[in-house]
Amino acid sequence: MKKYFIIIILIVSSNYLAGQESFKKVYDIPEVISYKSSPDICLTKLEKVKFEKLSKEEQDSIRKIFPIGSVIEYEIEKNISGKKVKIKETKTVNEEFLKSQIVEKEIQIKEGKELKGYVKFEDNKLYVNPYLKKDENGDYGKRNIYYYQLQNRQTIKLNFREWNVSGLTIPLKYRFKNDDQGISEEFSSDFNANLFIGKTFYGRTSFFHRKKVGNVSNTWKWTGGLILGASTVKLNSTNTSASNNPVESGIEITKGLASIGLGITYSYNKINFGGFVGWDYSLGDESDRWNYNKEPWVGVAIGYSLLKF
Repeated sequence: MKKYFIIIILIVSSNYLAGQESFKKVYDIPEVISYKSSPDICLTKLEKVKFEKLSKEEQDSIRKIFPIGSVIEYEIEKNISGKKVKIKETKTVNEEFLKSQIVEKEIQIKEGKELKGYVKFEDNKLYVNPYLKKDENGDYGKRNIYYYQLQNRQTIKLNFREWNVSGLTIPLKYRFKNDDQGISEEFSSDFNANLFIGKTFYGRTSFFHRKKVGNVSNTWKWTGGLILGASTVKLNSTNTSASNNPVESGIEITKGLASIGLGITYSYNKINFGGFVGWDYSLGDESDRWNYNKEPWVGVAIGYSLLKF
């Protein structure tokens, strides 16, 4: 019972993510996000439109603000004798003046395409910078900035994928029993250093807008990948018992280990859980004396990452 209690302590107290870098984090960007109990959120962009291309209703609303014959006063900056000076000027509104105006208009995206992009959450808008691909002419096309506009206490959830490179330690390994070779099961908690190269195959971020008090974002993801590691093992009479030449009682021999394996991790913000399977290869002379050389193991790690996503 005491042994298993120690194992639990090791799992819970481990901080297995020593460092984490994410690459090519790209979100899926739907044109419309639908809700049962609140209005849909549509992907939108600001586009500059000439006055003459606006609808009649839009033109009439501008004419009400700037009626024909009214005078507009504005400031411009001029360079006079090497000095920048602000000068007030006036303009009389007429048809020619109105036709020369360009208006910024919100336009909902209805391209029917599957978009992917990078995002940034500011105030009540989640800005989207689309991931660009070359067309058949080798052109990247327009570089428009899109956005979703959220109401107070409204949430958007977007899926993403990314690549991850992490430094981690697996504090607990379980090595299997082999009755045919006379090898007993073993729990080990030795220090080991590993490089984890993985891809997030399913990730999601929720963006929650809170007016005046600050936005909140939460991210969770599943990542699978390859681990490459290094550690050491002390050979003794117990863990070389199946060898034709076991280590004598009271003697310890330190050997290096190289590890390779596969793993899957789940992360929620800074909380991380990982399950791994791998093989350790003892290095150096007489490395095959170790009972568990090239034998499979499983390992787990739970931790609180000190680094943000």
